[in-house]
Amino acid sequence: MPRVLVFAPAPSLTVTIEQLGDEADVHLHVGGQGVWQARMLVALGVEVALVCTVTGEVGRVVRHLLDDERLEVVAIKREGIAPAYVHDRRSGEREAVVEEDGSSLERHALDDLYSATLREAARADLVILSGPDGDDVLLPEVYRRLASDVRALGRPVMVDLAGPRLEAAIEGGLDVLKVSHEELVADGRVADGDDEAQAARRGARACTRAGSASSPSRARPRARSSWASRARGASRRRASSPSTPAARATPTRQGSPRCSRTAARTPTRSAPGRPRAR
Repeated sequence: MPRVLVFAPAPSLTVTIEQLGDEADVHLHVGGQGVWQARMLVALGVEVALVCTVTGEVGRVVRHLLDDERLEVVAIKREGIAPAYVHDRRSGEREAVVEEDGSSLERHALDDLYSATLREAARADLVILSGPDGDDVLLPEVYRRLASDVRALGRPVMVDLAGPRLEAAIEGGLDVLKVSHEELVADGRVADGDDEAQAARRGARACTRAGSASSPSRARPRARSSWASRARGASRRRASSPSTPAARATPTRQGSPRCSRTAARTPTRSAPGRPRAR
């Protein structure tokens, strides 16, 4: 059975109040992007390890609920404010009572989380990097380092990120990129149209710049390519391995070892309780 490691830095405690007859019906769950990914993989019959942090008394509840899932949980305890929300749906509409993204990971907790992730990555067939709900919980730079270090272990990296975290992960190197059309448009990476055609055009320009920068007659450093060319370069390096997952990766320029075509276009449909942002 394949083994997948999911990096879920800060799962959230979700509290939902619904109406059941004349009474209030309260539901507790663990939410967050990485937790949803882990659940789906388990449903597909995959062995999943989840590396995360748990914070304070809310974290104790989160850990207890995670233990009820069919996951191998590696939880790093830390102090601070835990990510959580309380939604009241008794009126038929979702009313946010409390929404808290949680405090930033302090250095010692981050060191422990990073070490646990690399340790578990060495035992995994695939590593998925997901993000917390809050923008300030974890610096994007962590994703660059983590993607690079995991691939140095010989393990393929898949990311489901957006914004600066996506940029950082691409710089570190990855094998499979999942990104939605809406996120590409929101980040200003493509116009609201054909993602693949726009990515191909941007990638061709980036490859031309990279080729010029790598010429022996020039002493200047290699030009920094766009997000698309970096993703294509990472995909091509892994495309020749039959054991490596690849998302629609095909070479486009035979003369450039850094350029291949990778485009991911998946619509986003937010389910109740799913994370609001990455």
